[in-house]
Amino acid sequence: MKKIILSLFSLSILLASCQDEPTIIDAELHLDGVNNTAPSFDPMIYTCAARFSAGITAEHFGKDLEEVEFFFIELPEQVKVQVFAQGTPTEPGAMLYEADVSANITPNGWNRHTLTSPVQVIGQDLWIALECSQNSRKQTVGCDVGPAVSGGDMIFTEANNRWETFRDLTGSESINWNIRGQLSE
Repeated sequence: MKKIILSLFSLSILLASCQDEPTIIDAELHLDGVNNTAPSFDPMIYTCAARFSAGITAEHFGKDLEEVEFFFIELPEQVKVQVFAQGTPTEPGAMLYEADVSANITPNGWNRHTLTSPVQVIGQDLWIALECSQNSRKQTVGCDVGPAVSGGDMIFTEANNRWETFRDLTGSESINWNIRGQLSE
């Protein structure tokens, strides 16, 4: 009996000492798999996005989008992390967050940006995007081997001036962008 009481007392001290710890990230939004490559883009401004449907975000209602993770092969001249509210299945709604992260990213690997103003998940579509601007042909935003899942390969290009899937843009490529959202309470 003394061992049980001592164990419960030790557990309560351990739990009390953890209360001052920073928030632990406990959920991830992603539609992609392991990075495989990155498509080549001509010089232009384009935006690659992952649209997380209400069916996905509903289970995280009330949590905050705290960080965005993304994979880059080569670096464009400018990169902005953007988060959009629900719009339609083929076009995002209002911009909820934007930050220029050009100076803080590295090539050939995963990058992480902590949002200066977390975005609350309200159970509606949430678009997480990377707007890129480049002056030469480069392989930039990473992608998996596919197959594409709904919302995993959204893209907006200056030339087409509309949102579409990467499959529609290329006519055949079936991938998902390596763009992820980290959530916490």
